Amino acid sequence: MDQIDLRTRIFFVVSFLTLLILSFIVIRPFLTVIIFTLILVIVLKPAYNYFLSRNWMKGHKRLAATVTLIVFVLAILIPVFLILKITVSQLSGIVENFDSASFSSLLESFEAFINNLPFTGEYTIDVERLKDILLSVAAAVASFLGDVLVSLVSSIPTAILSVMIFLVLYITLTPEFDNLITRMEETSPLGKEISSLYYRKTAAMVNSLVFGIFLVAIIQGVAMGFFYWLAGVEYLLLLVLISIAFAILPLVGISYLTLFLAFIFILQGEYRSAAIVLIGFYGVVNWIDVLLRPRLISKEAYINFALILLGILGGMLWAGFLGLFIGPTVLMLLVTTIQIYQERLAHEDGRMIKSYISSIAGAGGSEEELLG
Repeated sequence: MDQIDLRTRIFFVVSFLTLLILSFIVIRPFLTVIIFTLILVIVLKPAYNYFLSRNWMKGHKRLAATVTLIVFVLAILIPVFLILKITVSQLSGIVENFDSASFSSLLESFEAFINNLPFTGEYTIDVERLKDILLSVAAAVASFLGDVLVSLVSSIPTAILSVMIFLVLYITLTPEFDNLITRMEETSPLGKEISSLYYRKTAAMVNSLVFGIFLVAIIQGVAMGFFYWLAGVEYLLLLVLISIAFAILPLVGISYLTLFLAFIFILQGEYRSAAIVLIGFYGVVNWIDVLLRPRLISKEAYINFALILLGILGGMLWAGFLGLFIGPTVLMLLVTTIQIYQERLAHEDGRMIKSYISSIAGAGGSEEELLG
């Protein structure tokens, strides 16, 4: 390489890095939208390919992308609208049906339950103090919801802009996604094989997280709803939604809700309902996660569960909801990088280092002296 080539390459690298940094600064306000769009492109790729393969759609890539997005949005919005409507109705029913008599009866049952336990002695609940605590909690929750509502209203312009950017990105990116990946693999200094491996593992992790977390949570929540129905639980749909939310959250799970409901049933003397809820969860629903999740997670996306958990928790603390996908994917790519180095580069690097040490040893001392 002559001096002109070296200067040209240095100038190119510096220019590229500068433009890369400036580009990141420009798109940083919409980085979340871009990441979400990429995740959705990967997840909806099979559906896009299906629509594109239809006779009436062949050759119309952007139309296929638009139809895929419309079907996805309708599949999400319609159930969400119905669920929200029924949930609001059930919450209103809970507020209307709540009375001090039933609350006092529940407190008396809890007091009797505590007094029947060994070594507890006589125990009396301070009802007035408990009511004050509950009122304080309710006021705090109401204040929080009010702040959230104000925040949502104030963020409407930003949300509209984000939706517009998402629509443009998705419709334009989806038809060219395969070509974009191919060009990136061909221009990557890592080579096409290793670059392709990184993409396959990233896509596998994103799909595995979507299906392995959300789909399993929905199945568990619906299955738990069947046992709620057998137990005679009121406000069934609301509890199913809470169960799904608990199943999604790491380190939470439906078990906490199940134990709480069983405890309430025991206080009310409904031992059959308590048994149905507990047996339903620990005998059936808990095994859905154990048996189904491994089949939904791609072998290419497999890493140790502890790393997945750290990635989910750390990612959510760092990037909110999208961190649920970003965190595990980053850790998986780190593990992949280490494996690639071990399999393809470590032996060669070891040989080069040993050769270098041997050459120095031959010039100025023994190899043992240099190493020791």
